[in-house]
Parts: sequence; structure tokens; C-alpha cells
Amino acid sequence: YLTAFRQDSLSRLRWNPIRSLTPASLARILDDFHAGNLKQAALIWDAIERRDDLLQGVISKRKKAIARLPWEILTLDNSEEAMRQKFLLEQFYNNLQCVNAYDENERGGVPLLIRQMMDAVGKRYAVHEVVFKPFTQHSKRFLTAEFRFVPLFFFENKEGRLQYIGGDKKIPLKSDEWLITTGDGLMESCSIAYLFKHLPLRDWLIYCERNGMPGVKGITNA
Repeated sequence: YLTAFRQDSLSRLRWNPIRSLTPASLARILDDFHAGNLKQAALIWDAIERRDDLLQGVISKRKKAIARLPWEILTLDNSEEAMRQKFLLEQFYNNLQCVNAYDENERGGVPLLIRQMMDAVGKRYAVHEVVFKPFTQHSKRFLTAEFRFVPLFFFENKEGRLQYIGGDKKIPLKSDEWLITTGDGLMESCSIAYLFKHLPLRDWLIYCERNGMPGVKGITNA
């Protein structure tokens, strides 16, 4: 879905979403998010996560703390069928690959998948395209998958279900092709706090720039 052309066009048209942010524009963007237009809110939240001195550390620690935990497949009984299912699932997760479709330099396994899924805690949704891949090990065939994390600004939610926006087309997400993680959406309130923290700081810096240097006094014998 995320073609090289689309990546290139987005990189060229990328704008700074927080440079001219005001209380009125933020209120409108948050209302648009709840109406299903996710793009602007997702871009703003992404920028705030990267640039705010407090949120950058807190969000990163929260995601990594969950991703570093050990995981295992648990069964409800010790039957032969349950042990077989446990073995197949372990093969699936131990061999899965995870990649950021917008920045393919970001690759990993289960820990990266969990960290990317944790994006839903801040932005309400985290979306992965699932590409199933069979593989052979010791002459036996197994199934695994590549999970491609697609940033939220590629989607809309106007009909109660996420849809991928590809040029002029809107593509519904099939349950057997996409993994959708939902969370609390804490970045809505965090973006409001960010704005009212930085507006007075911005005004203070402008004042210091204009008035922080002493005036020039010139004396002549004229």
C-alpha cells in the first residue's frame, strides 16, 4: 500500500504542524479527529512526541518498558493438540518480522511490534498491514508474517471503521490483512497541555530576543 512514490511525495510536502498552532486551530483539529479526519491530529501528535522535552522521554520509556517484558504462549490444558498449537504459535512469533512502512530502516521482531502497537496509547489507534509468509525449517513448513506499521495519518475513520487513504481511493481494512490496536488516546489531552505550556514560553523568548540586548548609545563632539 505505501509505495515509494507516496513516501517521496509525502516527504516533499511535509509541513511543520506545530509552528503555527493556536488554541483555535488545535480545537478544530481535535474535533476533526473525532469526526474521522485523522491526518492533521496524527501529524501534530507525532511532532509533539518528538519535540516536547517531557513527552519524548515519558512516551519512549512507556513503550520500551512493555516491549522488554518476556512473553510466552500459554495453553488451557496439556493435551497433544494444545501443545501442537503452542509449538506452531511459538514458531510464528519467533520468526515474524516487523518493519515501519514509512521508514524501512526500522526493523525488528516481537519487541518492535509491541512497541509500535503501544502507539495506540497516545494516538488511539496503531495499524499494521499483515503479510503472511510460509517458511520451511527442518523439512517442515510453518507460517509466519511480516507486520508493516503504517502511520495513522494514512487513515480516516469517517464510517466507524478505519480506511486506508491511497490517493483518490479509500480502502477498507480487511480483518485478515490488517492488525488494528486501540488505546486510550492520551495525546489529545497532552497536545492541549503542550500548547499552553509553549505559548507563554514562545512569548518570553520573543520578548528576550527583542529586549534582552542593551540599546546602542552613540556620542560625538558634533
